[in-house]
Amino acid sequence: MKKINGLAVVIALMLLMTAAIPKREAMQVLAAPGTASSTQEKIDQTTEEKNELEGLLDGTKGNLDNLKNTQQTLRDELDNLNAQLGEIAQKLAEYEKDIKALEQEIADTQVALDEAKAAEEKQYQCMVIRVRDMYERNDSSYLDAIINAGSLGEMLNVADYFEKIASYDRRMLDEL
Repeated sequence: MKKINGLAVVIALMLLMTAAIPKREAMQVLAAPGTASSTQEKIDQTTEEKNELEGLLDGTKGNLDNLKNTQQTLRDELDNLNAQLGEIAQKLAEYEKDIKALEQEIADTQVALDEAKAAEEKQYQCMVIRVRDMYERNDSSYLDAIINAGSLGEMLNVADYFEKIASYDRRMLDEL
């Protein structure tokens, strides 16, 4: 852009110089009446140079207009790309937020899983103890309790109690 401005300044100075040359030569013609044909040749040559410079100036102005149009096109494209970049940055921020939420959900689920595994291990250990105790006692306590019941009602209560224990044991085994 600076080169174009510098070129325009040089061309403008050349035009001013060429415009000033014919006036000086015209003054010389008035001062020296015998040099009319050489002066006319100089005027014609200077006019030709002026026309060439004006053509060059017009071409340079056309190039300048083209460069301005290209510059505007590039600015528009840059604005478009900046808008797209903003949208992408916004989506990226949303994705990062979603990732953090999912990481927190995973951490919470891991804690719940660890707690469930601990509860399962505890239930398993309780079951192992219960089964070992039943094996060591040889399960004769069930028959002893029913036989030693003093009445039919007490015998039914003992049977109901043992049924509840068996149901609880089955439920605990199913949960494992």
